Amino acid sequence: MESFYRDVMLEKIITEIMEVKLEDVKKREFNKGKFWAYTNDGEIHSVPIKM
Repeated sequence: MESFYRDVMLEKIITEIMEVKLEDVKKREFNKGKFWAYTNDGEIHSVPIKM
């Protein structure tokens, strides 16, 4: 299961929803009800996590 969620995170959330290239992401985390992606150029992207 872990691989499935990782694949969804990398292929769907970051690239399609956030519209960020994977090679530009330096850090990812889940915090405060959101998924966060930090890029090499200092931008911060987030998307809410719904349960």
